[in-house]
Amino acid sequence: MIIEGQSSLRNPSGPCGSEFIISGDLDGVILQHVPMRKKFSGFEKYPAHIPDILNEVMLIEHLGTRVLGITLNGEGAATEQLSKYRDSLAQKTSIPIIIPMIEPMDPIISNVLNQKL
Repeated sequence: MIIEGQSSLRNPSGPCGSEFIISGDLDGVILQHVPMRKKFSGFEKYPAHIPDILNEVMLIEHLGTRVLGITLNGEGAATEQLSKYRDSLAQKTSIPIIIPMIEPMDPIISNVLNQKL
C-alpha cells in the first residue's frame, strides 16, 4: 500500500506524517525535503522552525519505519547549491538522496522494490 502524505512529522498545522506512519503501519517512507525552507509553509511567523532532516529520519526510525529515500525540492535554491547540500547530507547517511527534477529515481525505486514486507 502506498500512502501519500501532505505534511512533515511536526507541522504545527495539525495532524501530520507521524499519524500516517503509525495508523498505516508503514514499512517504509520516502521523505520530501525543501532544504532552503526554514519555516513551515503558511506558518512563517509562527515560532517553529523546520527540524533538521536527519532528526526527522531518526524520529521515523523510532516509529519503527525505514526511510527508503530522501528527495530534495529545489525551491529557493540554485541547482549547484542543492547539489552541494545533497553531497553534504550524503556523507552523513546511507539513505539514497535524490534531486528528482534532475536525477533518476533509480536508487529509491530499488529500495522500494526490495522492501521486505
